[in-house]
Amino acid sequence: MRKLLLIIISFIPVSGVLAANFTLPPGNPITEVTISDFLGNTANFLIAIGVVAAVITIVIAGIMYFGSGISPAAATKAKSLFKSALIGTLIILGVGVIINTISAIIGSGSGGAGFF
Repeated sequence: MRKLLLIIISFIPVSGVLAANFTLPPGNPITEVTISDFLGNTANFLIAIGVVAAVITIVIAGIMYFGSGISPAAATKAKSLFKSALIGTLIILGVGVIINTISAIIGSGSGGAGFF
């Protein structure tokens, strides 16, 4: 433990020298609009992935339901899967509406506007 503390203390003067000589590269600064656009685009991407996964799950539930034949257990499982996928889809779309509403109220950047 003492060796670790000694190593950490020995790097403190070196880090100060390195920090004093460090300059940022030229380029565009990160602003609130840039962060808002990034978060909005990320949210839109995740919502799109969620909707695709929900549609695939609904299709699988439909195939399971039609393939269940006379088995009531398989039909019940397919109905349960369909219900879960439908609830998940509504939650995902609800989150999209909330994100777009907050983005419109804040009004900075595009912030997720444009998904719907």
